[in-house]
Amino acid sequence: MSNARPFARALLVVVLMATATARAQNAPPDPATLHRLQAFTAMTDGMTKLMFLDAKVGTAVHGLLVEGFKDLSAQRQIDLLAETQVKGLPGTKRALRVFGGLGAGYIKLGQILATRGDDLMQPAYEAELETLTDRAPPIALATVQMIIRRELGPVAMRLKIEPKPAGVGSVGQTHFADFEVPGKGQRRIVIKVIKPEAAAELDRNLTTMSNALAKNAGAGEGLRPILAELKRQVVLETDLREEGKAIELASPAMKARGFALAPSLVAGYQPTKNVLLEEVVPGASIFDNLPKDRPAAANRLFQEVVAQILEDGFVHGDPTRGNVFHFKGGLTFLDWGLHGRITPEDRGHLSALAFQALNGDRDAVIETVRAMSKSGIADEPKLAAALKDLFQRQAAPGRRLQGIVIHAQKAGATIPSGIVWSSKALFQAEGLAKKLDRGFKASEALRAYGKSLFLRPLVMKKVINHLPASTREKLLAPLSFAPSAIAKRLFGSHRPAKK
Repeated sequence: MSNARPFARALLVVVLMATATARAQNAPPDPATLHRLQAFTAMTDGMTKLMFLDAKVGTAVHGLLVEGFKDLSAQRQIDLLAETQVKGLPGTKRALRVFGGLGAGYIKLGQILATRGDDLMQPAYEAELETLTDRAPPIALATVQMIIRRELGPVAMRLKIEPKPAGVGSVGQTHFADFEVPGKGQRRIVIKVIKPEAAAELDRNLTTMSNALAKNAGAGEGLRPILAELKRQVVLETDLREEGKAIELASPAMKARGFALAPSLVAGYQPTKNVLLEEVVPGASIFDNLPKDRPAAANRLFQEVVAQILEDGFVHGDPTRGNVFHFKGGLTFLDWGLHGRITPEDRGHLSALAFQALNGDRDAVIETVRAMSKSGIADEPKLAAALKDLFQRQAAPGRRLQGIVIHAQKAGATIPSGIVWSSKALFQAEGLAKKLDRGFKASEALRAYGKSLFLRPLVMKKVINHLPASTREKLLAPLSFAPSAIAKRLFGSHRPAKK
């Protein structure tokens, strides 16, 4: 009996605490909190109406922003309102500060919205939100050192880390360091660490977004593929072992091709979940260190992404201006945290879609989508109408291809993840190439890539075996000049027809 009484008292305390918590959660917010929420709601309502061309998507994004604001502490709410309610602040800058101030998940959401290429928002807002990484706050040097000691053990004692970060993202942070290598002296390297709170904040933000979309099912339809993409990104970017594997896969193939390079891991030191050691990459961001021959650099950049997809089945998932460096010898693709794999079968489907997009062949596109979607197409008339509008408005092949994938998803088609990653990478590479060279044409770069295959016959065979017959003929058309004996030996029955 004596043991039962303390247990009963403890149980009563638990019940009372749970009751008090429930009441607190259901209680109306205090006047100050309510005032902040009303101010943020009104401000972001006007902002999203200006940002988005699709009113339903704007309404859904507004809902996500408001729910994200509710998750912030009182002080962070006050700080964010102070930053965004500056008199005379341009709307694009306000949007940048809103997404940047709500957490790592919202930074990622803003970046995805800005780089999808489906005309969701006004171009000025797209351009501004592409720079969201710059808004991420750094973690202290002491925290960086603590992570490295925990993950690398005694190796950490041989590292002298520069206090100022070389780069800060929503998930990771990089520093230059001098590394004492036994028997070889000091060498300069780059250290990348995952921010300690990044994974928890991303998870919290994703839960908030999912719940907000569930409340607004109709308006949130267009955001579901975006949220799915965000979840895939989070899995990849919060484990540096995955980035290390990507670098080891990409680097040898890129070096052999010569279009561009990937960084190298420091030999003998495999990445951990939260720490990665890389060799220093020469040069600087491509727009801080512009190539002398900008058209040639634009072509190499685009052709490298095409080659990654068709030759390697493995593609950099975020070829943006901050992730492509230029140095005297060429280009380097940095930050392999986002990457995608594409199966041989899906390379064929993607190649077909690319040429169909180039030609504006709506019926052929629908047929290809039908073939690659395991669930079929729930609403083919909706997809047909969207493609007609897309081909009338957009001439750029990369933007057309990205639009096809997005509209197919909206019409209920299940698009393989490798095609989603690859179409986005091609769209981003095309956009970056156009910024380097205003006269850049993806169609001409593709033809040049086809000619380069002729000089690499073994690679040629590997690539063409994945392609549908009609696509193969178009890709190899520039090679129709090949002498018969050579062509037969290299291509067999795949020899391109002479025009």
